[in-house]
Amino acid sequence: GGYYSIKGALARSVNTVIAWVINQVGVDRVISMARKMGIESNIPEVASIALGTAEISLYEMVKAYTTFPNYGGPATFQDIVSITDRNGKVLYKSERPELNEPAYTEDAAYYMVDMLQEVINSGTGRNLRANYGITSPLGGKTGTTQNNSDGWFIGFTPTLVAGAWVGAD
Repeated sequence: GGYYSIKGALARSVNTVIAWVINQVGVDRVISMARKMGIESNIPEVASIALGTAEISLYEMVKAYTTFPNYGGPATFQDIVSITDRNGKVLYKSERPELNEPAYTEDAAYYMVDMLQEVINSGTGRNLRANYGITSPLGGKTGTTQNNSDGWFIGFTPTLVAGAWVGAD
């Protein structure tokens, strides 16, 4: 398929490139980073984790993605942001969730955000802009499993992280 930058490979889901990067960095270091990002599930010690071989819930993946718009710091989930009455009077407003210990540096986060924005701008998530006209800052990643039996998307704006999963045999 030619030469790819890591950014281009991530945007187009050329997972063999990402598996190569995992081999270069070391699977143990990648798993350690995933732990810092909030993933607690069992992760097999193989480079094919780039292909989605680890069974990680959507909840944990969304939790890990909070590190991107927060430039390294995983956020605590927030169920209720505010409650207003029918006249718009704020009855309850939660405090901004605290960020946990940063999983990686702000510089690394900048590069990750840039690469994940490329997924939306020109990669596998480009239909969000082309078909739905979304113009706001947005990053994310699509994913499928063999035979497309599972599909997912996790996306983020500067203030929101959300994920969707469809599948099962």
